[in-house]
Amino acid sequence: MTITALPSQIQPTTNKRNAVMMQTFMADSLGVTPERGVIRFVGIAEEYLATNGNTVLGEIENLSKDSGEDGANGAQRSGT
Repeated sequence: MTITALPSQIQPTTNKRNAVMMQTFMADSLGVTPERGVIRFVGIAEEYLATNGNTVLGEIENLSKDSGEDGANGAQRSGT
């Protein structure tokens, strides 16, 4: 099984916990013992992961623009 996520979500401690949880679930519900499977955690860069017609990087850029515009508007309002 390959788990793909943003690099910030693929961390050693998190991977250990998730491996135990997934292998326990697979053993309990499917009867697949942990010795029979391999879990691979793979980090994927923001520009290579997309959903809903936009990459994660695009979403981050949009959020940055929105935050910047809000800050600029707030500064203009306080100056007038």
